[in-house]
Amino acid sequence: MNLLDQIFELDRELDNVISGEDNSTAIADLTALSDTFLPYFVKLKSSIYGRHLFENLPGNYSINSQTDEELVVARGAIKKLDKFIDIWKTLDKKHTIMQKDICSDIQTIVETLSNALGSRDSIQYRSWVNQIKNQVYVSEADLDSQNNYHELKQNAHHYNQSFSILDDRISSGVSSIAGIEELVSLRDKLVVCRDKMEFDQPEDVALLFQHLRKNSSGGKAPLNMMTPIVIEWLQEHGQYDFFYIGDSRLRNHR
Repeated sequence: MNLLDQIFELDRELDNVISGEDNSTAIADLTALSDTFLPYFVKLKSSIYGRHLFENLPGNYSINSQTDEELVVARGAIKKLDKFIDIWKTLDKKHTIMQKDICSDIQTIVETLSNALGSRDSIQYRSWVNQIKNQVYVSEADLDSQNNYHELKQNAHHYNQSFSILDDRISSGVSSIAGIEELVSLRDKLVVCRDKMEFDQPEDVALLFQHLRKNSSGGKAPLNMMTPIVIEWLQEHGQYDFFYIGDSRLRNHR
């Protein structure tokens, strides 16, 4: 059992000791004592849960050990909790423990440990999700270039959908192993989408599609934009059959 699990066990023992008192102990005293420690231990439990959760981060981002600082604080917390339980058991008037330094000592050291665990977890999580974003990043300009023909446009649409979900999940944070696995899955989907993108269009091709995307073009372009380079590119990419010649002098031209 590691130190964090030991603290969990001592917290349970403390709960059992306090809640197991007989009726000679005033309920009000027990309630006051519980209210004194509850916020600190709720935060500590959350931090310990987070630490166990982030043991499952991929690769070097996994947190599977405590730092020297965390170990010192955790050992100190264990000693203080042990001392509190020993003092509690010897007192006839349980409420008098509220007047002893051990209460404020526990509050301080539990708060310190919670902050130490949470701070490191937060830094590690941010580093991991920033790496994910870097792995899948595509600039707005490059995304815009994918609108040049249908297959790339559809792929870019899927990319945008998945990235929006990824960004939302990252902002919300993860609270379970399933949440970590979802982020990994979204990253993998985005990598596939990114790898399908094409960013090396010839200048003539880029100019043609930029013109066609203008609202004023009506999806039409002058014939002189269909250069040999453009025709060859359209043929190689299976887009040639989407284009045709129209005569603007004809009323029903396409």
